[in-house]
Amino acid sequence: MKFLFPLVFVIGSILPVRAENGPLKVDADVAVAAMNAKNGVLASHLADQVLKAIEGPPAIESTDASQALRTIANVYRKQGSATKADQCYTRALAMNEKLLGSEHAELAVNLNDLADFQLSQQRFDVAEASLKRALQVREKAKKNDDLIYAATLTMLAQTYFDQESYREAEPIEKRALAIREKLLGNNSPQLAPILKNLGYIAVSQRAFEEAETFYKRALTIMEAAGGLHSYEVSDYAQAIGAFYYTVG
Repeated sequence: MKFLFPLVFVIGSILPVRAENGPLKVDADVAVAAMNAKNGVLASHLADQVLKAIEGPPAIESTDASQALRTIANVYRKQGSATKADQCYTRALAMNEKLLGSEHAELAVNLNDLADFQLSQQRFDVAEASLKRALQVREKAKKNDDLIYAATLTMLAQTYFDQESYREAEPIEKRALAIREKLLGNNSPQLAPILKNLGYIAVSQRAFEEAETFYKRALTIMEAAGGLHSYEVSDYAQAIGAFYYTVG
């Protein structure tokens, strides 16, 4: 991706322009492109420039600025800059709360971002609180049957799963599965990770027949979606193999 360096000079000339917020998203996206090209120095520099532009003075508060903060938070996170990532996720949420209201349904996206980061740091209590709030704002807006809601459920289940609280995780995971089945069909690859988790939960409860059903279905879905030799299929084949080894 040799084009990144000349592109930076063009975009760098846009950054000081404070009258419009649109360039913020462009610069944030280029920071991600640089990161994907494994140019960490460039990615960090661009992310810092976006953050500086938002902070001002004068500070920028807009939905574009909030989106840019979410984007560069992901850059900082992948670069290992946890403090900056946390700062950007939190500020993006606070900005949208101010702009949209504290009970707006779209805050769930910010809360999911923040919770996903908190989970990566094993901060389970705060992640659980973020996700429960995300569910509440979607429910209040009567948007409790879409993919955003399902994603929140999946992360909340993962919060319990990672703490080996499988009984708490199971009904939430099954609800996320039902929503995805309704919206995406019974053979979507997005179902497979949930099915694998449900298989593991069933094993923990010694419900081996149910576990086998979950594991087989997950593997069948991934075989149909990715072919017999893909990396993803291998992962699910190993999971069902480990299951059979465990139960003898």
